[in-house]
Amino acid sequence: MKIDDLYFGIVLIDFNTKQLTTQNLFDSLRVKRSIAIYVKQKAELTKRKDFDPLHFCFGDTQYRCEYETLYHVSEFPDKEGDKIIKTDVYEMYVKPNADYLMSLVESVSEKEAAKWLKNDK
Repeated sequence: MKIDDLYFGIVLIDFNTKQLTTQNLFDSLRVKRSIAIYVKQKAELTKRKDFDPLHFCFGDTQYRCEYETLYHVSEFPDKEGDKIIKTDVYEMYVKPNADYLMSLVESVSEKEAAKWLKNDK
């Protein structure tokens, strides 16, 4: 599979319109680049004991303001002590779907990864 054909829908707030929009997790150039590097250098990277392929490929979606969302958590009807929770795409989408996302990453051939990296330069 080509890196540019990968799709996983996520919902984020569009900073311009302040509306929820569905976006492709794989539209991030940083994520695509990480996936291409991982696929191309997998044999070397996975030799390290502490290597986490999920975080290597998708870690860029963690702790970045463009991937963070605030939620107002309350009971119905509203009561005192409501909470505001901040979370990010990595916690909400990547970790719960780790096996599926990595299966998509594994579907990218080394040849396609090398081709994508060459075109990225």
